[in-house]
Amino acid sequence: MPKTIFDNKELRDKRFETIVNTSLKLFAIYGYKKVTIDMITKECNYSHGLFYHYFSSKASVLEEIKKRSNKLFDLKLKEIAEKTSTGQDFLRETLCVILDFINKGSIENYYVHLLLEDKLEDLNSGKVTAHLTKEIHNKLIDAIKEIKAQLPNYKISVLKTYYVFFISSLDGLSKVKINYPKLLKKDIDGYRFFDQVLAFLHAKN
Repeated sequence: MPKTIFDNKELRDKRFETIVNTSLKLFAIYGYKKVTIDMITKECNYSHGLFYHYFSSKASVLEEIKKRSNKLFDLKLKEIAEKTSTGQDFLRETLCVILDFINKGSIENYYVHLLLEDKLEDLNSGKVTAHLTKEIHNKLIDAIKEIKAQLPNYKISVLKTYYVFFISSLDGLSKVKINYPKLLKKDIDGYRFFDQVLAFLHAKN
């Protein structure tokens, strides 16, 4: 019996997902630079021709994974924004979600790595974080203003320096968890981590 158009779509979707999920696993285990298309196709048991039918390059697979990372965290942050009333609570819960993904291990943690890597690129280039919705972006701005009001002696430039350092630290933690998952046996408590950061800023203020 010949395949219908719906059967073919289901097969295409399945192959697409297999390539994306296999690439995600390999990128998380070996790092993006070390993974080759040959490694991806062998793991999927697909030909190179089939790979190129769905993706033009390894970079295009990474872009798809980045889109999923951004969408995932956009949804998570939207959920947090709806259930928190203060900016401080919003930032604390956001940190906890990020650390929860880091604590889970290499594959899920790779979404965090991509998110933080993009954030640092945005910060260093002076761009607004484009992958966040306007609603979430505004919530983050309000949260930062709320904390700034508690720290009147800080200049915005100094707070930005601390923020970049904080994101860099999380990115470093994420990379360590990817490359050496057994090295960090203890999970990090997001609430405690956030309170320690605030205590540090208040002590320096």
